[in-house]
Amino acid sequence: MVPTHVKRIKAGGVSEWGEVIFEIDPHKDPGIFLSRFSNWAARYYLNNPGTVSVVMNPERLIPLQNNNPRFIISLTNLGVAFIGNPKRRTFYFVNTDLADRRYVALLEEAFIRVMRIDNDGRTVIAKSPGEDEGASLEPV
Repeated sequence: MVPTHVKRIKAGGVSEWGEVIFEIDPHKDPGIFLSRFSNWAARYYLNNPGTVSVVMNPERLIPLQNNNPRFIISLTNLGVAFIGNPKRRTFYFVNTDLADRRYVALLEEAFIRVMRIDNDGRTVIAKSPGEDEGASLEPV
């Protein structure tokens, strides 16, 4: 169960959990979706340092743009923009079975740590700056 006090940005969908602080419909605003989202997010992060972001299923946006390579790069750049900023923590949850391989490859190349969660709950550290790369975490 998700706590009702969690602040979130809603980008389409029908879910009603949490406190929606910004809503944008990628179906209605496909041409300006990323610019509206990134401008709003940059202002929010500036005014709310220490915000932890959890991005869920961004790969669902790519088919709305007809798998346009420019959109894939722009969507990837949203996450990459905060790499190296010690005040930012962002976690991406991407369904790699549904995601465009180009998008997954760009994320894996750019991000510092990549973890894969199998259907059985087993987690493998696929990429890490430390010596834990390749380590497996078992569900408890």
